Amino acid sequence: MGAIVAAVVTGHTVDLLVVFVAPLVLSLGVLALAFDLIPHLPFDSTERFYDTRALPSRALNVLFLGQKYHLVHHLWNSVPWYKYQRVFNETRDDLANIGARVDWGD
Repeated sequence: MGAIVAAVVTGHTVDLLVVFVAPLVLSLGVLALAFDLIPHLPFDSTERFYDTRALPSRALNVLFLGQKYHLVHHLWNSVPWYKYQRVFNETRDDLANIGARVDWGD
């Protein structure tokens, strides 16, 4: 709090906004997109197997900050994130057979 007051008093409000506030807002937006919005699209169900998805693509892993297997998180929340891919690969056929969303086309 003192740093904010000092920046304002000394005329560095714009610096404070550029260095602190703008990156904070941008990072929160990216996190909300990657963790909350995209993995839960299209928001048409609250059922356990249908309220999120898995997107098995290497490129998407970077884009979604490791949340491309978000379905695994919802089904087995005790599994650590670094084991999501293995668990998904082991259960993909079973998940697909019950209608879980395991790709973009669902």
